[in-house]
Amino acid sequence: MCDDLANTSCTSLNSWANTNTMPQSAFSLRFSNAAINMTDYGAAGMPKIVVLGGPNHDVFFNSVVNTFNATNLQTAINNALAATAVEDINSAFSNISLFPVPSKNQTTLSLDLKSKSDVKVELYNLVGKKVSDVFNNELYSGSNEIQINTSDLTNGIYFVKVSVADRNKILKLVVSE
Repeated sequence: MCDDLANTSCTSLNSWANTNTMPQSAFSLRFSNAAINMTDYGAAGMPKIVVLGGPNHDVFFNSVVNTFNATNLQTAINNALAATAVEDINSAFSNISLFPVPSKNQTTLSLDLKSKSDVKVELYNLVGKKVSDVFNNELYSGSNEIQINTSDLTNGIYFVKVSVADRNKILKLVVSE
């Protein structure tokens, strides 16, 4: 949530968000910056919630002032995540999964490689900030497993980005005690 004119206090932004059932958390970003041009996101007006996704940062949701709807917001988030994690049928890997999810202390990433490949695994929080570099090494073709330590993470939703050759896959990881 942002103020494109940079003339709204953080207190006002927080008050509006809380009134609209969006309490502040590690997953809620609020800021004020005049460099933001709200018309880039489909329409002017404040306060605003925007959901972007996909390789072109497409606008999936643009809620202006009091048009917030939690169901529409969740649908937009799901659609943006799906667009960002588009799978290629000619991918270098298959049968990729995390277990267990939700994770308490550790989860296992399982993936089948079609050939010997360089594999990079990164962990991101819900706002897209990299939390850690999990793995960056070569793996052989066939079934592989990579352990991901989640014991130091706070409860919440994270994303595991798996890169093999020039292909990426993003998996949702829930950390819960």
